[in-house]
Amino acid sequence: MTSDQSLRNVAILSAVAVGAGVCGFLIAKRKYSAPSVINRVHQKTKAKVVNTITSDELGTKDSFCRCWKSKTFPYCDGTHNRHNKETGDNIGPLIIEHK
Repeated sequence: MTSDQSLRNVAILSAVAVGAGVCGFLIAKRKYSAPSVINRVHQKTKAKVVNTITSDELGTKDSFCRCWKSKTFPYCDGTHNRHNKETGDNIGPLIIEHK
């Protein structure tokens, strides 16, 4: 093998290694990076979303949203089920039962 062939082989292997590294980085970045904003729609004009619910407003059993995707926020509408299926997440509501 000549030195030209050796240099060519090193260049090819380097290009393949760099390509594989870039592909691996992009796949890992997509798989493991989370969006930086959780709440994308509810009360965006406020500095902080705070909901107060008094005990006389509660029924015998209430479910509260923890995924921030409910159309009936702060109450759960089951939207987390679709979110969990799409992302592999396991978020569910806060359920309060009155006894």
